[in-house]
Amino acid sequence: MSVYAKYLDYPVGAKEAGTAAWSGGQSFCSSALTMQGGSDIAIATLEPGEWTLDGSRRISPATPRACWSLVRSGDDCTFKTPPEIDITFTAPYTATGLTFTFSPSTGQYCSKLRVRWYSGTTLLADTTAAPDDPQWVLTQTVESFDRINVQLLATNHPGHFAKLTQLQIGQLIILDETELSRVHYLTEVDPGMTELSVDEFSLEFNDRHGRDYAPQEHQAIELYVDNTLRAAHYLRTSTREGSHFYTFTAQSVLGRLDDDCLGGLYETVPVTALLTDILGTIEYSVAADFTAATLSGYLPICTRREALQQVALAIGAMVTTQGGYAVRLIPRPYEVATSIPASRIFPGAGVETASRVSRVEVVAHSYTAGDETEELLRAEPVSGDAVMYTWDAPHYGYTITGGTLVDSGANWATITADGEVTLTGKKYVHTTRTLAKANPQALAAERGNVVRVDGATLLTSDNAAAALERLYEFYLLRQTLTEEIVVDGQQAGDRVVSYSNWGRNIDGFVTRMEQDITRNAVTAAITVAGLELPAQTATGYAGQMYAAEEVIF
Repeated sequence: MSVYAKYLDYPVGAKEAGTAAWSGGQSFCSSALTMQGGSDIAIATLEPGEWTLDGSRRISPATPRACWSLVRSGDDCTFKTPPEIDITFTAPYTATGLTFTFSPSTGQYCSKLRVRWYSGTTLLADTTAAPDDPQWVLTQTVESFDRINVQLLATNHPGHFAKLTQLQIGQLIILDETELSRVHYLTEVDPGMTELSVDEFSLEFNDRHGRDYAPQEHQAIELYVDNTLRAAHYLRTSTREGSHFYTFTAQSVLGRLDDDCLGGLYETVPVTALLTDILGTIEYSVAADFTAATLSGYLPICTRREALQQVALAIGAMVTTQGGYAVRLIPRPYEVATSIPASRIFPGAGVETASRVSRVEVVAHSYTAGDETEELLRAEPVSGDAVMYTWDAPHYGYTITGGTLVDSGANWATITADGEVTLTGKKYVHTTRTLAKANPQALAAERGNVVRVDGATLLTSDNAAAALERLYEFYLLRQTLTEEIVVDGQQAGDRVVSYSNWGRNIDGFVTRMEQDITRNAVTAAITVAGLELPAQTATGYAGQMYAAEEVIF
């Protein structure tokens, strides 16, 4: 079994913040592609040895290229006037290297180049290097630069054009199993859909190449097991414990969703549109079960992770990032994925049995535009541009005196003013309705064990009953199994059947996995929320459903 990690040691934001200017290039070159990457297609040219007659060359460039020199190198492979690239950045960055992709399709590269790093007009470093491959990394740590100048001095063959497909700020570092001393991977999925956890993994490694590191928060790290991407996370913390011994801790993209979602009032909005609003540029996928779903209701200002959890509960989706960068919304499985036999369970497993939940309650919300006007700010001193104010309940129809209403939402507004401001808004009538389902098996002593979900404001009369059913089914799972196993394809969120030490099987959902990954095996301490199979018929009992009286606020 193979285990390795790819550390994408690129300073976060540098690619977007850099502007490249290319001098001495062909008219079909595009400086904008220098860092983004251009096409690498073998073109028929008059370069010595490059017009092969095997049909592999195109006659002319079909798409813009990043960098291709205007003139060819001389008989000694050098340029009289070297072509050069100048990259300026809108903010200072630190990098441990530069990655050059010349022309892998033809095997051409620049055999000599000069790189200078600047901070303003101050020269920070000046390096002349000799690349020896079409894909080559200049390893050098330079801190707080805001400009890079690259001169392409020579080619690897005489009479050739200098060709550069991409210049990346930073480098890709692969940590293999000879360097990784420990890989620990924690994943959690809530089948109840009321919590949204952040997965994380940690790598302990000793860099046998003696490379320098400048770890930066939010850099990407990919974990591979048997050449399959197991996790794609972002650097959170780093510790250096020796000359070349490090510990990196990375978290899933869900850990980067602590910034604000401004929310709003929604009326039959497609779930994909709402997810795009919440997640922005973050990649996500929605299972076919939910692609046609629409949502109504209210989201107050909250974190993007809280907003995502509200959506997941409303449509009945579990959320995971296992296996890649994307946030995936998947249905709770009803079929058993795998069975865990006794031969793959370490001694010491235990089962905790909780008291029965006697009743599950879900509150449905509705918001109707009302006529009552509320004074939200009264003679409030405001000084500044786009100053934000928030309130607890949603409003609409704002009017302002003493300032300018720049923007507004359901429970917020931004104001520009220099003096006292009065702001009013019309209130929404908030109506709630409680749906409940009782457990007929609950004992008299358990009647107080009530689970109530009342803050899910995307639950309405249209979807609250379905959410209640899902929650009721989940909270009937009384047993919590903890055990250590040899992993054979299991992952958090799976429905499994596991053998217990006393001869009974437990059927339930893997809610947590703490995995230790080595070149020999993947072992994990897992938590399963489920029921012993002899008691599983409890899920077949029907409870009562009733609606409480409506309350108007």
